[in-house]
Amino acid sequence: MALAFVYSGQGAQYTGMGKELYENFAVVREVFNEATNILGYDVASLCFEENETLHLTEYTQPAILTVSYAIDQLLASVGIQPSIVAGLSLGEYTALVKANAFSFNEAISMVSKRGKYMSEAAPPGTGKMVAVMNADRKVIEAVCQEAAKTAYVAPANYNMPTQIVIGGEEAGVDKAVAL
Repeated sequence: MALAFVYSGQGAQYTGMGKELYENFAVVREVFNEATNILGYDVASLCFEENETLHLTEYTQPAILTVSYAIDQLLASVGIQPSIVAGLSLGEYTALVKANAFSFNEAISMVSKRGKYMSEAAPPGTGKMVAVMNADRKVIEAVCQEAAKTAYVAPANYNMPTQIVIGGEEAGVDKAVAL
């Protein structure tokens, strides 16, 4: 039987993610230390201590990559290896590291820049994304067109038939949600 790993994207972050593994496994601490050395800030503190920084894209993305890769390395250390890897959005970077497309060092640097550029393109408080569950695609598209008369909003990700993410300017997304 084949084993697949699917790595999560942004939005999966929460305070305390990876803390118990960090406290109990040296291989996890090694990954966090490596990320800290490359990024120049304490990734463990970012992930484990209550703060608003964890929810800023330029910090969220390296934090999620670090935790995902640390879990991956822990599993590898006990002989658990996938036959197939995939990732959703940001999670693609962890999948690419696992597939040896590039190193964790390269990935953490890329993801840090990716998050920074995304933050610069849409500063906090200007943009928003919302996952819409169990709504017809045509209804979502029509609602976005109507709400876009207020401020920009459009379908951003057709994740699956029962989950479509809409995104755009905060006022447009809020209007779409209300509609």
